[in-house]
Amino acid sequence: MQVLVALAQNSGAVVSKEELLERCWHGRVVGEDALYRCIGKLRRLPESHRPFTIDAVPRVGFRLRGTAPVCESARLPTPQSRPRWDGRTVVRFAVILISLGLFGAGAGLIWIMTNRVRPQPPQTEAAGAYGGLKTFSDCPDACPEMVALGPGTQKVGGNAQDPWGRARTIVFAHGFAIGKYDITRAEYGRFIRDTGYPVQHNCFAITRAGAMEESHGDWAAPSFPQTDRDPAVCISWDDANAYVTWLSRRTGQSYRLPTETEWVYAAGPEAALTGPKGSWLCSRLNGADQEYHAQFPGDPAVDQRCSDGYAFTSPVGRFRPNPYGLYDMLGDVWQWLEDCYAEMPPSTPLNGEASLETPCSLRVVRGGSWSDDLKKIRLHRRGYGSPADRFPQNGFRVARDL
Repeated sequence: MQVLVALAQNSGAVVSKEELLERCWHGRVVGEDALYRCIGKLRRLPESHRPFTIDAVPRVGFRLRGTAPVCESARLPTPQSRPRWDGRTVVRFAVILISLGLFGAGAGLIWIMTNRVRPQPPQTEAAGAYGGLKTFSDCPDACPEMVALGPGTQKVGGNAQDPWGRARTIVFAHGFAIGKYDITRAEYGRFIRDTGYPVQHNCFAITRAGAMEESHGDWAAPSFPQTDRDPAVCISWDDANAYVTWLSRRTGQSYRLPTETEWVYAAGPEAALTGPKGSWLCSRLNGADQEYHAQFPGDPAVDQRCSDGYAFTSPVGRFRPNPYGLYDMLGDVWQWLEDCYAEMPPSTPLNGEASLETPCSLRVVRGGSWSDDLKKIRLHRRGYGSPADRFPQNGFRVARDL
């Protein structure tokens, strides 16, 4: 309850994890897992009892937004008109608390909201309303191109290979933006130069037999040649989050890694990326093929019948985009996502949020890479890695709130 009150006092603004831990645990030394458990409990309240949404801002904190019922025939709100907390919502939630026996909490919430929280003017959105797909960039240099995706639904599950198991539907009530391309070496290099972020020389390398071995590579010098337009590799989850934190400060926008459900939504139908069953994929994505086999002759996971033109990574945008205008959602590099990894994610939020409730010793990657067997580069395939791991197949793309 104290976490909810602290977020409500700053409704619409981000509250850092450090501030929440200090205010709600009163000096007791606890880990961030305690805070994540509280956020998870609040998110698991039934929709009818939860007139709010809690957004996670990676590596920063959390933000509370009020929501209001929407008639099914009405249009979903644009970013400029997204509803905020009002008196009716506050009273509704306070009555729920009182009915659950939390009399002091309900009365306290009414007092806080009426005395501390002031109405906030609508904020203008740089990307504009969701009038169809829109590509934009938040700064003239160094910022990645973004594609704005509007509200919608995405079906997941329903077949034996899909990690979601039974068929379910993800509902995106609000749009979001996602990178048109993976973050390139040029874009990541700008971040390194601007911040002085320490570079660790511990990226793994691939042997000629296709196995992983410890090495001393890094993003600027992996074990193979790249151009500035190639995706940055040898990037850990921690490195990717440092990048989005810098990009958020530079632009004043809430950049982050995509959630797993956002990635599935943005990836679109699998047929649009991989083509008819049994077709060769070399004309559609960058995977292990003839060129790869010439460099790694001992790796058996290779389709030598076709050629995509690249033994290693390929420059972003060389293959056809998906229906949303996004490039390399499959192949080229595995993409780090915000979610904690679990073998089967039955509790994965179906509203687009990240799954952060498990012990986060591993994070999710999606998409497959230049060294993967073409038969295994599929939309439903998931991978994972330790947040500190650096591999020559791992990169990332960014997302941001709208």
